[in-house]
Amino acid sequence: AAAQDLLRLPGSLLTPEDIAGGGGGGDGRAWHFQALVGAGGRGTGAASNALSVSAGHGPTKLVAAADIFEDKLKSSLNGLQRKHKEKVDLGKAGAGKNGLPERAFIGFEGYKNAIDTLDKGDVAIFTTPPAFRWVFYKYAVEKGVNVFMEKPVTSDGFGTKKILEINKLAKKKKLIKLLIMPIPKSIL
Repeated sequence: AAAQDLLRLPGSLLTPEDIAGGGGGGDGRAWHFQALVGAGGRGTGAASNALSVSAGHGPTKLVAAADIFEDKLKSSLNGLQRKHKEKVDLGKAGAGKNGLPERAFIGFEGYKNAIDTLDKGDVAIFTTPPAFRWVFYKYAVEKGVNVFMEKPVTSDGFGTKKILEINKLAKKKKLIKLLIMPIPKSIL
């Protein structure tokens, strides 16, 4: 499917600008909140892109971040804070593990902590390796959180099957997801 053929409906593919506003929000809040899960180079870039395009969708803030590697998380947050000072608010500095901000999470359960900081309709950005992406997606959808998933979304048949199953629930909840890759409309 060509980019111009992508649907703009709940549970469908969207443009990069859509992640800035959580699908438009409409809840009257002054800010749209995001959490980053996977703070490597691509994750940092995706978060920076989302913070940069927010002008047309209302202001956006990064309010949580998670990675299993502390050095990647620290590096990502330092870069994002330098570039987007007023748009990165991870809570009290030094209040988290190993001197990180209070909403910066290290470890395999960090994705849950990051998603738990969000309200329904906010956006979780997943830029981790794809092996456990479906686990993150399931948790976010159950919480009513919109999702941006960097490609590749899955790397095997089992993960693909799980993503498609979870997508049915996302559609019922009218959540959005952003998959940066063309997918046949028949499987959406």
